Amino acid sequence: MEETQLNENDKKLLAFCKDIPRTITMIAEYLGIASKNVSVRLDKLKQMKQIEIKEGGKGKPTFVRTANSSKVNDYILTILKRIKNKESISDEELHNILEISSVPEKNYDKYLALTTIPYVEPPLISKRYVLTEEGLKFIKQHDKS
Repeated sequence: MEETQLNENDKKLLAFCKDIPRTITMIAEYLGIASKNVSVRLDKLKQMKQIEIKEGGKGKPTFVRTANSSKVNDYILTILKRIKNKESISDEELHNILEISSVPEKNYDKYLALTTIPYVEPPLISKRYVLTEEGLKFIKQHDKS
């Protein structure tokens, strides 16, 4: 696809939808155009394979994201490599592997990777629970046997 096929609104739309999925209403407000005009732009960009659209269904929002902008798999790979190097890590270490940006939108894929990795099928990691000192104190204080 040639860059000349994109007008300024197309370029702005792609940049706006790069970090997180956006609704048609959000895009229209950002670009200062009507929602129906956004839909026309989306059809063109979808045909050009520049965006991914997740249709929400009747009465639900449709979400748009710039194609191939998701970094979730890259972040999951980073997490898995760290676990492999250390053999195991704590929850706290897990949540500190990925550097969190002060711009919340930049964290979308990082949070998605962190929150979905325990539930990916087939499982990529297993979780083990260990008692902390506070857990041992709790047992001593509350165990009646």
